[in-house]
Amino acid sequence: MACLDHNHNTGAIRGVLCQNCNGIEGKIFNLTRRAKRNMTSGEYLARVQEYWRLFTEVPRDLIHPSHKFEEEKRAIRNKKARLRRKKKKDLQGGQGK
Repeated sequence: MACLDHNHNTGAIRGVLCQNCNGIEGKIFNLTRRAKRNMTSGEYLARVQEYWRLFTEVPRDLIHPSHKFEEEKRAIRNKKARLRRKKKKDLQGGQGK
């Protein structure tokens, strides 16, 4: 669904965004307003972009200790699914007695 995006301080229309993008834009604005310290929201976002660019171009070999790779995530999902199926089967088996 299309939304008419506007500046909430001045009422000036900025353009048309989808509902999802409009909501995210508002959240980004509010978060940058809280975090920016002595910068404008634009300056703050530019610094975040620079941070992402730097660590995309020069990645580190260090991995966060709680990070799960896709194969590990898949194994966890499969284990949960097996447990759900077993529980459902056990419940169905107990109803016939």
